[in-house]
Amino acid sequence: AAIVSREQTRSTGVGGGLAIPHARISQASDLMIAVGVCAQAVDFDSIDGVGVRFVVLLISPEEMTADHVRVLRRVTDLMSVAAVHDKVLQAESADALYDTIRQHEISMDISVRRDMLAASRAKK
Repeated sequence: AAIVSREQTRSTGVGGGLAIPHARISQASDLMIAVGVCAQAVDFDSIDGVGVRFVVLLISPEEMTADHVRVLRRVTDLMSVAAVHDKVLQAESADALYDTIRQHEISMDISVRRDMLAASRAKK
């Protein structure tokens, strides 16, 4: 419900085919990230009008504001690198997606643990 409410307030389609729906909720015990790559672009009412193909869902406890904002920033930084963006969209499996993110995060000082990242590839 918190994610839907957030989207109704303002789209989390940040441009370049990326959306980062996110919420801080009392029921969360830790920061959680789920990643999805869409086979076809989805209308997300993005700021640039471009359909979304890469979705990063972020949920965190209400008291983790600084970490929540840090992850939002790091995701946008990582996906602003053209090589990362292209490889993410071409990933054929959750493992390939994780490996792509992991490979590039090291050079950007971003830490992603496999157990924190649930990845899926939507095929239509």
